[in-house]
Amino acid sequence: MKILFVFSVPNGGMMTLNYERNIALTQKGVDCHFLYFNEPKNTDIFNSQRNHFANKDSEIKQLIQKHQFQVIIVCTYFSFLERLRKMGYSGIIIFEIQGMGDYEYTVHWIEKGKSTISKYADAILYPKTVFLDQLLKKYFPNKQLFSFHNSIDTTLFRSEEVPKPDKNIIGWIGRLDSNKNWQEFLLIGSLLLKMTPNLQLWVFHDPSVCSRETLSSFTRWINNLKLNDALVVHENIPRSKMPYYYSVIAKSNGLVCSTSRKEGFGYAIMEAMCCHCPVLTTRSGGVQSFVKHNVTGKLYDRGDIQKGANEARELIQNQKLRMKMVTRAFQLIQSSFTPKQYSDQFLHMIDQLSTRAG
Repeated sequence: MKILFVFSVPNGGMMTLNYERNIALTQKGVDCHFLYFNEPKNTDIFNSQRNHFANKDSEIKQLIQKHQFQVIIVCTYFSFLERLRKMGYSGIIIFEIQGMGDYEYTVHWIEKGKSTISKYADAILYPKTVFLDQLLKKYFPNKQLFSFHNSIDTTLFRSEEVPKPDKNIIGWIGRLDSNKNWQEFLLIGSLLLKMTPNLQLWVFHDPSVCSRETLSSFTRWINNLKLNDALVVHENIPRSKMPYYYSVIAKSNGLVCSTSRKEGFGYAIMEAMCCHCPVLTTRSGGVQSFVKHNVTGKLYDRGDIQKGANEARELIQNQKLRMKMVTRAFQLIQSSFTPKQYSDQFLHMIDQLSTRAG
């Protein structure tokens, strides 16, 4: 079976998802190809022979005719669904929803794309997220919906032996945008520095995907909060190198913090958990399918800076609790988010759609 996955540009959580499902589905004999409308600037690309970059209908049509994909999965860009059908593609089209932002934006986006998705997609796929589940059942009562967890291969993404740093490290990974809510991380970090002075803040981001205005605002916030001496910015770190950084953070008695407004899944948090690194996150949707408060990680309500700082301090200071949490977190991932589980559910979805189409 040949499947084409379509997205705009290979970066962030979507690149991680494609990497992970390529592993999962290839093991079941599926030939996965990935079409991106734009080429990346600073991205670690996997399996380049099956990555395609095109946005012209003629080029995409030629690609489809060459490979005869039985299934095409289009993520986020609902306008492409109509383009596909007008190119003459008659196979199964699945519309995939990943990485949605805040609730209001998601509602607006669904309302805008509802008629196109209803007309041209055979089904909708999305990760297990309560707010997405409620919205999609409301707006698409007659559309076939499939929802299951994304996966991660813990044999490849795991902790490494690293030296112990001199300072406790709090890490933050994401785009510098409104949904990732980076300002809140800086506020929590500023407060934590007063509570635990032996602290260092690490920010991982890609400057190529944010505006000059945002980068200037980021710098102003750092200066205003007097974080220059405590903050280390890591730019364009390949995902393949991240287990090292997560392991260093864990070894420092630190943690990874997510301040997002909404997460469809939250791969950065799960990656940290795979490396036995404690996590603190807002109650942002998708992450709550694997972060259980004081069981596999810590949760706090977005905007409660004091609570976020207190929870982070406890993770730094309470060795017994952090060890229990990282152990349970890793066990949960190995029991519920494996490549085999993902591929089994994915192929069951394809079987159902193929039977109905036949």
